Amino acid sequence: MKLNHFDVETGAEGPQYDPYGYTEYTFTNLKGQTAKLHEGLGCYFVDPEGETHHEVSEDVKWVDAYGEDIPPYSPTEEFEKFVGLPIKIIEKVIERIEHPSRCQHCGSKQLEWISGYPGEELLMCSKCNHVSGSTFNKSAIE
Repeated sequence: MKLNHFDVETGAEGPQYDPYGYTEYTFTNLKGQTAKLHEGLGCYFVDPEGETHHEVSEDVKWVDAYGEDIPPYSPTEEFEKFVGLPIKIIEKVIERIEHPSRCQHCGSKQLEWISGYPGEELLMCSKCNHVSGSTFNKSAIE
C-alpha cells in the first residue's frame, strides 16, 4: 500500500551571530510528486518539477527588469493547494503523532521531555521508560 509522505524539518539559517529559525515542509503524494515549502528568512515553494517560486508580497509593488508588474504570490497557499490541507491542520496532526498525550506502551499520562544526544529531545514515559516521541534540532550540532 502506498501512502502520502510528509516531513517537517526545523533549524537555523543566516549568520551565526544572528541566526533565524526556519521550518521546511516536504510532501510526497501517491504519484511520487514532491513539493517543498520553506518558511524562514525567505519564503519559497519548490514545485514537483523542481522550480522554485519566491514569495511576492501584496504590501509592496514589484516590477521585473522590463518594468512589468509582478503579481502577488503566496508560496504557502500554493503548497496548501498541492497538499490539499492548510498548514495549521498539518501541524496539529504531526504534533499529535510525534507528541502523544499518553504512552503508546502502557497508556500512562506521565510523559516528560528528556535530553538525549546533542540536539535530541525524547518524550519518555516515567512509568515504563518507553520513548513515545522525539525531536531533533539539526542546528544544535552544526
